[in-house]
This record gives sequence, structure tokens and C-alpha cells, in this order.
Amino acid sequence: MDGAKFLFVPRAVGALRRRIKLVQPLTTLIVLSSAHEVLYRRYFEPTLPEGLRIVPLQLGDNQSDGSYMSKEWQDANCAKVRHALAFCRQAPEGEPFIVSDVDVQFFPAFNAERFLKYVDSLGCDLAFQRERFREGDTEANCGFYTGRNTPAVRRLLESSLESLERDSVKNEQNAVNRMLGELRISYAMLDHRFYARTHGFPPPKDIWMHHASWTTTIPEKIRQLDRVKRIIGSGSLRLHFEAYAEHLSRILAKNGTPEAFLSATRNFLSKVPLQPGSLP
Repeated sequence: MDGAKFLFVPRAVGALRRRIKLVQPLTTLIVLSSAHEVLYRRYFEPTLPEGLRIVPLQLGDNQSDGSYMSKEWQDANCAKVRHALAFCRQAPEGEPFIVSDVDVQFFPAFNAERFLKYVDSLGCDLAFQRERFREGDTEANCGFYTGRNTPAVRRLLESSLESLERDSVKNEQNAVNRMLGELRISYAMLDHRFYARTHGFPPPKDIWMHHASWTTTIPEKIRQLDRVKRIIGSGSLRLHFEAYAEHLSRILAKNGTPEAFLSATRNFLSKVPLQPGSLP
């Protein structure tokens, strides 16, 4: 669809292009504000895989706490799209890139070479983290996505920015998903290894990265990032204990009766051993 698919080249040329890509660091575009600096310094930067090159856009100091829907959060939403568009306008045609929020941490299975091979296998020039894993749900999560600098991608970014600047509430994800539908641009979804909290709980053991979604404040993101890191670094017993505690607390917050406790426990045990995302 108007350049939305990759142009495949003969095998020898394709192999050469892949070798060149691996020599050149994979551009990773981020937006940084003073409120989100703690997430960048504690989680994003220390876990950044080899072969990724951070290209930051600094928003500077701010007066808000960076929470969901704050002015700073909305400013950052607009800045992310502008940053990606500015990169594409000056980068070589077909150049791969990543756009990421900084409430993200990477795990050892993620490396640039493996990531590029996986993305190439999807056959599209855009691939987004899933918002959630539900049958028929195609909402793209803009907290982490990858693309190639093609006319279709530039058109999406331009249209999304125009839409975003018209909106009274500046929500990048809403604008991008709206434009994906209107422009009918082909895109793919990254698989379960690109985990967001909206995918359910627990996270997969073969995780590549984690995006601390489904939160509204920086302290909540920190707690979630620490928790997922702790779970992935420990064994099955710790995973099940943490999952049971969260499941129980969510139920008892609404209904603290003994009956609710027993029902929640029976429900949890019926799902053991837990599969990734088997709990809300």
C-alpha cells in the first residue's frame, strides 16, 4: 500500500544490507524531561542493548510531575512525533529506527542483530508493541515501536502530528492509531516478548523488553519496573507468590469478605501453573 511494504532485494544484496545495518548502530529516539530523568537513568540507559544508539530530544525542566495527562506528558507526546519525523526527513531512505518511551527496560535476550532479523521477518515497515493481547484487538502501543524511513512512514508521522496538534488533549497513541486506520498503512504487531503491563500478568520468561504501561505516576512506574525485573530474575515460586498477592489485593480491595478471599484463591489456583498474561 503506497510503500507500506518492504522492498525485497536479491539475496546477495539483502545479505550485504544486513551486514551494513549491524555495523551501524540502530537509532533509538527518545524524549527526555526532568520528571522522567529518573526512569531513564535507573532503567532505560543501564539496560540498553549493545548496538542501539540513543538520540535524545531534551524537553528541559518542567513544573509538573510528568504524570499521565499532565501538561508535560502531553508536551512529550507531541515532541516524540516531531522527533521521529525530523529524523526521517534527514535519514537515508529505508533507514531503520526505534521510537521508545523511557519507562522501558531491556533484558539480555534483546540485541540489535536479533531484533532486526525478527522485524525483517514481519514484512512491514512499521511494527508496534501491542496495547493488549485480546483476539481482534489491533490497537498499537506507541510506547515502543520500530520503523523504516519510507514514504508511508513519513506520511503517517506527518498526519499524526497534524492530528495531534488539532486535538485538545495531546495523546500520541490516539492520533497514531487514528491515522493508521484512515491512511490504511500496513503495520505489524510485536510479539509477547515485547511486554507491557496491559498484556496481563505475569510477564513471559523469554521477555526482551518491558514497558511500564497501565500506570499514571512516576512512582507507580518505578514500582512496576522493579517488580518485573525482580520476577524475571527469580524463579517460578517467586513469580507465583507475587502474582497471588497482586490478585488477592485487587479482589479484596473491592470485597474484603472471607467468601471473596476463598473465591479469589480458588480462581488463582485454577490457573496454576501460570502462563504469561493469564491474570489481568
